[in-house]
Amino acid sequence: MKGATLLVTLIETLLGLGHEISAFSTDPALEPSRHNRVVARGHRFTMYYVPRRRHAMRSDRGARGRMLDFFALERHALADAIRQECPEIVHAHWSYEFGAAALDSGLPCVLTCHDSPWAILKVQRDLYRVGRLLMAKSVLRRARHATVVSPYLVEALQGMTRAPLSVVPNPLPGGLIESGRVRRAPDLAARAPRIAMLLNGWSPRKNPEPGLLAMKHIRAVYPQAEMHLYGPGYGPAEQAWTWTVAQKMENAFVFHGWTPYTETMKQLAGMDLLLHPALEESFGMTIAEAMALGVPVVAGRDSGAVPWVLGADSGGGALVDVRSPRKIAEAVLKLLENPECYVRCSERGRARASEVFSPAAVAQSYLEHYQQVLAHSDRVPAHATGEVSA
Repeated sequence: MKGATLLVTLIETLLGLGHEISAFSTDPALEPSRHNRVVARGHRFTMYYVPRRRHAMRSDRGARGRMLDFFALERHALADAIRQECPEIVHAHWSYEFGAAALDSGLPCVLTCHDSPWAILKVQRDLYRVGRLLMAKSVLRRARHATVVSPYLVEALQGMTRAPLSVVPNPLPGGLIESGRVRRAPDLAARAPRIAMLLNGWSPRKNPEPGLLAMKHIRAVYPQAEMHLYGPGYGPAEQAWTWTVAQKMENAFVFHGWTPYTETMKQLAGMDLLLHPALEESFGMTIAEAMALGVPVVAGRDSGAVPWVLGADSGGGALVDVRSPRKIAEAVLKLLENPECYVRCSERGRARASEVFSPAAVAQSYLEHYQQVLAHSDRVPAHATGEVSA
């Protein structure tokens, strides 16, 4: 979703530990020229923006689509900016144009992989995803030091790289963890249940339809139950609304659509349960966020990293076949109607989020990786000691 905070959290944590940070990103508002960039400098923090073409295949302001040359303009512009800043070490997030640019800079580099291009291509079969797969394969072949955000990605990517893959999960904002609490089961005799579904787009991979259809079964038991929908594609007159109108069940839903992150988390804290029907996740930030807030989760038992994030042994919720609306509904009702199970899931989810996904723990893991990379590097810029590029 827009406003995702994992890199902001990591940067803030490293700054709090006294490090200097330079961050590099792309912006479609900038004219597509390799040498066009915007730089903002603050206390121990510098932000670089370089152009990103707005279209994958179609031309954009005189430049061809970005996938037609495998993001060449973006890669070159990022690499130029990184060389100009010359940090001690570069930490590249995502194994595509950012990973390629970091490697092209020639500086010591840690690559963090956030997804499996093969898994995404299986459920989103188009030329763009083929191009992304080819980009990732090139980056992973070149990488010497790499981390992944879940054990699922170790298995998914180990055949694509010779670099050892270490697991360092995504960090949750510290304030989110602190604001959470262990919850009691809702009093369903006093009010109807409130269920949240937060998905980043309407796509086969996100698998929204079975989750929406589960409300037919839930409403057969609790006629006033509501499902609150968040994310692009889930607002009034967007894809989810159109689909539910065709199913004649739109009255079961509240269509929030894209909502700022802080407001989304505030509203999620007021829900009884999170339903996450995605077929594949390389991590699942929404699940971890719900756990931090103490909100039990129903998610896919075969959905990539989801069981690991939720904690199959520690039990932050229920794992089900998310292709089946009936099984989703059964898991939701079982959690809501069993107070002991509900509280146990809330407690264990909170504990796992605090212990495994805290910003301090994640930042410390990355710092250890930086030290290992620099210890084996024959190039350490003398004037950039203590700087990290994200």
